[in-house]
This record gives sequence, structure tokens and C-alpha cells, in this order.
Amino acid sequence: MKINILKFIQKGLLIASAFLFLFSGNNTFAQGETKTLTLEDAVMIARDQSPDALKAKHGFRRSYWQYRRYKASYLPALTLTGTLPNFDRSIQRISLEQGEILSERQYAEYTVNASLRQRIGFTGGELFLQSGVGRLDNFTDSTTITQYISTPINIGYSQPIFKYNSYKWEKRLEPLMYREAEQKYLEDMEQVSITASNYFFNLLLTQIKEKIALVNQANYDTIYKIAVGRYTLGKIAENELLQLELQHLRANSTVEEARLNTENAVFQFKSFLRIKDDTPIELVPPYEFKSFIVEYAKALEMARTNNSRSLGFERRLVEAESDVNRAKMDGRFDADLYAVYGLTQSAIVLDEVYKNPVDQQQLRLGITMPILDWGVARGNIKMAESQQELVRTAV
Repeated sequence: MKINILKFIQKGLLIASAFLFLFSGNNTFAQGETKTLTLEDAVMIARDQSPDALKAKHGFRRSYWQYRRYKASYLPALTLTGTLPNFDRSIQRISLEQGEILSERQYAEYTVNASLRQRIGFTGGELFLQSGVGRLDNFTDSTTITQYISTPINIGYSQPIFKYNSYKWEKRLEPLMYREAEQKYLEDMEQVSITASNYFFNLLLTQIKEKIALVNQANYDTIYKIAVGRYTLGKIAENELLQLELQHLRANSTVEEARLNTENAVFQFKSFLRIKDDTPIELVPPYEFKSFIVEYAKALEMARTNNSRSLGFERRLVEAESDVNRAKMDGRFDADLYAVYGLTQSAIVLDEVYKNPVDQQQLRLGITMPILDWGVARGNIKMAESQQELVRTAV
């Protein structure tokens, strides 16, 4: 009967303490200098300054500027070049009808040229406009002879034939890579939210367990003190007192374990959110949860459309196809077409250098034909095709 009364008192104290903890828990968040955080606060801080979020932002920034570079490469590029000056004093061979002689030369050359270039992605060629002016000073023993030469305008076109067209493949690959980077960034940021939520609830759980452990410790301490008094009066046996002392010691051990778990959870939480101050943190548990229905067919369709892995599969297939095309085109029969038409003029006075210009033309067709390469080109093609099949299998 004595033991039953003691157990009844023990249960009563535990229940009363639990109710006291539940109804007074919200008030503890506002005590002292404790910083309170909701789940939304933690997620917002993590998306703004966590290491994972910064890594995702910088990774996407690199992809963004790579895509901007690709888009800008198809816009006309204006370039200004100059030589101020090019001085040359040397002895060179001069061929005459009687043979070759050695002659000393000494001159200074100054040039300024402007060029406007436009890539032609469909053909892989380049269209350009050029204009420039130059001055040449020939130094002799007694005098200096000055001449000016101008190129009011030159229009030309450079076109590789039977070569790998990197422009064409960039046009297929770069948009894919940018879309993949966009989706990867969104996925990484959502993963940051998930990780922050996990750390939030882990810390919240450890804080609640620590408070419950403190309540239980206080209850067992009170029960043990009552039991000591009853044992002194001879109302309970020593065995019952020892059991209560053991429960009291276990409660103390549980409090220490819960405190260590809370400290570890706080460290992980603050490290992920990069919270550098030492202000104690109390978390406000969310009380409203919104449920929604996910349809399998719609989820599968959106995953195939928006998931970065799906876009990565498509990109890898295009890259493998590009490598095969490169292997087939490089090291085989090649040809280059270069054509220029423009105006030019020379004079000994700068004011006359743009008067009555004469036309100039240049046309060049160069070819390269491998005769014997001991199967190097064929080997490159076979390796690229094998790699393509490997990528298809993996995808």
C-alpha cells in the first residue's frame, strides 16, 4: 500500500509537470535575449547565406555568364588595332637580275586598323569589314622618305569547307546547358530549404527533449526527497528507496545527454545558416500544415520536362553526337575559302591618301588532303562512336 501511494504521487507530479510545460512553453521563447526563429525564418536565412546556397548561386552565375558570352559572340564585334611604331633596322637579302645582294634597311611603320566581324553560325564562316591607314618612314643616309597608305574599306568572307562547324553545335548545346543550369539552381535551392527544415526540426526536437528531461529530473528529485523522508520514518523499504535513487540518477544522466544533443544540434543549425553570434536560439514550431495531392502522371511529365537530370541526358547525347561529327570532319579532306574586295591608295601626303582610291581583290582557296595517317583519323572516329554508344546506354 505504501508503494502504491508513492507511485501515485510520482505519476501525479509527472502529469502536472507535463501540463505545466505544454502550457508555458510558448512563453519561454520571449525570455531574456533569446532569439526566436520560425521555420520560415530559418529557410529564408538558409536560402540567403548558407554555404550550399552560395555555392548554388555562384555555380549558376558562372553558367549565366557563359550563356551571355555565347549570345554576345553572335553579335558584330568591333576591334581597333594599331602599331605605334614598328621600327626595323636590319640587313636583308635583295634579289636582282644579277643575283642576290645584301642591303641595309631602316624604317619605322605606324598603322591603325578598325575591323567589324560577324559570325555566320549556319555555315561556320565569318564576314568582316576593315578600314585602316598607315605611315611608312624609310631612313636613308641623307634623307627620310615618308609614304602613307590607306584602306578605306575592305569587305571579305572567310569560310572553312569540310570542317567541324563549332558554331552550329554551340547553337544546339548552349541553350540546353543554360536550361540545365537554371533547373539545377532551382533544385539546389529547394534542397537548401529541405536541409534547413531538417536541421530546424532536429534542433526543435532536441530542445523539447531537453525540456522534458529537465521536468522529469525535477520530478524524480522531488520524489526521491520524499522517499528519503519516508525511509527515515521507516515507511518504505530500502529496496524501494534504491530503485527511486536509480531513477533519479538516470534522470540526471538523461538531462546531460539531452543537453549535449541540443548543443550539437545548435552547432549544426547555426553552421548551416551561418549564424555567427552566440545568442541562444528558441524555435517556434509550425502549427499549420497545408496538404496537397500529387498526380503521378503529372509529376512524371513535369520531371521529364523540368528536371535537370532529364535535360542533362539530352545534353550528353548532343555532346556525344558533336564529338562524332568532330572526329569525322577533323583530319580528313579540308578546304578554306578566303575572299576580300576593297579599296586602297598611297600618297606622300596624308591629305591625298583617300583621293581616287583603286580597287584591290584577293581570293584564296586552300586545301589539305591527308595521304597516309596510319589509321589515326579512323581510330578517332571509332573512339567517338564507341563513346556515343556508351552515353546512349548510360542515358
